[in-house]
Amino acid sequence: MAANYVRAESPKNGAKDFDIGSLGLGTGLKFKHYERSFGFQAFVIGTIYYASEGFSTEFGSQNSVAAEIQFLIPEIIYEGMIVRYRFESQRWNMNDASLNYQRQYHGLFIGVLF
Repeated sequence: MAANYVRAESPKNGAKDFDIGSLGLGTGLKFKHYERSFGFQAFVIGTIYYASEGFSTEFGSQNSVAAEIQFLIPEIIYEGMIVRYRFESQRWNMNDASLNYQRQYHGLFIGVLF
């Protein structure tokens, strides 16, 4: 079960702001393998949501996919290092077509364990 809220304001005066709350269900797969010298994990999750705009009668659906891979490299620096890449994609299909937005996110994370 998942919930999210996305708000984005337009810099243009005539454009409609995006203010959507969603509640959904999803499923996914996860794999992980850890040894003393190396660790790896990966997952992918797909979710479908019921979505509604702020305090209005506009509604629709949202679907999303999130995937992540993570490497744990012990004792390379201090206690170890984590390198992670994450991808997210969200798509809204509302009864008001002006709210049919799409969002994609790519992120790289590098962390040092102390």
